[in-house]
Amino acid sequence: MFLPLLINSVGEKKVCITEVDLENYPGLYLTNAEGNNTLSGVFAAYPKEMRQGGHNMLQSRVRERESYIAQ
Repeated sequence: MFLPLLINSVGEKKVCITEVDLENYPGLYLTNAEGNNTLSGVFAAYPKEMRQGGHNMLQSRVRERESYIAQ
């Protein structure tokens, strides 16, 4: 799931999950692999090799990743 994420909670309460200060840091992705009422966070690994690609070659595409999330 991509953020921000709005969740309907017990009663009329809602929970909003978001992220900030993402410059030079990977985004947070949420997964629900168990299929129950829990979410797990997953971070993208640090890029090891990048190449130009995407629409009109305007994006950097990650080809290989390191084993850590930030330098």
